[in-house]
Parts: sequence; structure tokens; C-alpha cells
Amino acid sequence: MTATPNRRLNRLDAVKMNVTLGPFVTNDVAGTASTFLSLAYFNTATALSLSTRETKMAQGGRIVGMMITTDADVTAGTIVGRASINGAAVTFNDSAVTLSTALPQSDTSFVEFEQGVAFKAGDTIGMNVNTTGMTPTTLNLTGWLVLALDPL
Repeated sequence: MTATPNRRLNRLDAVKMNVTLGPFVTNDVAGTASTFLSLAYFNTATALSLSTRETKMAQGGRIVGMMITTDADVTAGTIVGRASINGAAVTFNDSAVTLSTALPQSDTSFVEFEQGVAFKAGDTIGMNVNTTGMTPTTLNLTGWLVLALDPL
């Protein structure tokens, strides 16, 4: 097979691994706030505990997907899912992952590699939500990030 000089290598062709990071959780989400979510783990067969807010990445890549879900309908206001890198909240896909009365319990968004949020080896990655006038403030939220890792 002869390579054609005009063929561009798609960046996705070179990605070796996609991983899902999470679940990130928070309970009793504040009505208007910026809240960092914590990673969840089971400390017994039935008890859920919270761990660190962010995970240190061994290699670079991009955040290419986000999912959030709650255990109750949003009846007013909004919840906007955001990623966090090195402790700073960053917007993912123009705030595409948003819960409101129109989409009250779950939302997802995925982008091509080139549109993802870049991170480097050694960065810490986590999740954040920004709420504005949101009710009920007793709802609990779970989120996941989809990462496309650079080749080793």
C-alpha cells in the first residue's frame, strides 16, 4: 500500500487508551455555589466514603467526555458540570453538560479529541459543578469524566 502525501493522520488514530475517571460524588448540592466533587469508594460492603478531589495523571491527554446524574429532579435553576485541572475549574464543551427543569436528572457530552480539554502528565484531574438558583438542595450528584490519553 502506498501512502498518499495528502493523507493527514487523525489524532484519534494515535490515541492508545480511553479511560473513565469516577465516580465523583457530592451530596446536598448547594443552590448557588462552585462545588468540587470527591472520588467515591466503598470502605465496607455497604458504606460509601469520599476520597481525594483529584487524581494525578501519569500521562497527558484530553478530557473528551462528561456525564452527570442526580437522585432527584432539578426543580429550579441550573447545575453545570465542569472539569478541574490542578485545582482550578475549567469549562468543558461550552458548558454543554447542564441540568435544569428542561433536563432535570442527567446529561452527557462528548467531543472529538481536538476539542477536548488538554492536560499534561503530572496534572491532577477532577470534577466541579457550578450551581445557580438550583433546588432542591437535598439532591445528590454523581459524575464521570472520559479521558483520551496520549500514547506512551
